[in-house]
Amino acid sequence: MTYPIRIVVALPAEAKPVISRFRLERIPLDDGFPVYRNKDVSLIISGVGKKNSAAAVRQLQAFSRSMIKASWINFGIAGHPVRALGEGFLARRVIDAVTADNWTVRMGELFSFETDELLTVDVPDFGYKYPYAIDMEAAGYFPEAQALTDAGRVHCLKVVSDNRVSPAKRINKKMVSRLIEDKLDLFVAILDKLDGESHWN
Repeated sequence: MTYPIRIVVALPAEAKPVISRFRLERIPLDDGFPVYRNKDVSLIISGVGKKNSAAAVRQLQAFSRSMIKASWINFGIAGHPVRALGEGFLARRVIDAVTADNWTVRMGELFSFETDELLTVDVPDFGYKYPYAIDMEAAGYFPEAQALTDAGRVHCLKVVSDNRVSPAKRINKKMVSRLIEDKLDLFVAILDKLDGESHWN
């Protein structure tokens, strides 16, 4: 493997299928966010919100104690006004709804995957008034991770969990885990593209 993989998720229900797929083990820590890892993959559960997500990136980087640059992936659910539940896509641009700061994602070898623009909000958008995918973490995660590795190695993979027809109030933990589990093969395909070889099947 050329690059270690560092995964940031917001919710335990998002983490559960990933932990199982990669056989990650929890690392005992006195404080901070929960961390799971194996030889090549580390995962941290940040909780909701961009400040938590940014802090989780810093914690995972400090925990790794490695100067080797990694590939970073924020994997989780997102709302969208019209996309169907279960659709997966990579963010091609991350936008902070509060500050209007935005970051264009360098897709590189991932150009062939489905993409969308991703807006990070501080308060859930139950009205689906924005013409974007919506999350609450990416604008915290992305600039922190981007400062730590090569361009093109920081990505957000999102799975649509809610839309105008099936709103966010219907989401539950079991549904979240199922949505993530159903997109694990896509997740693995992205990791393989980033590394140029198949390591994960």
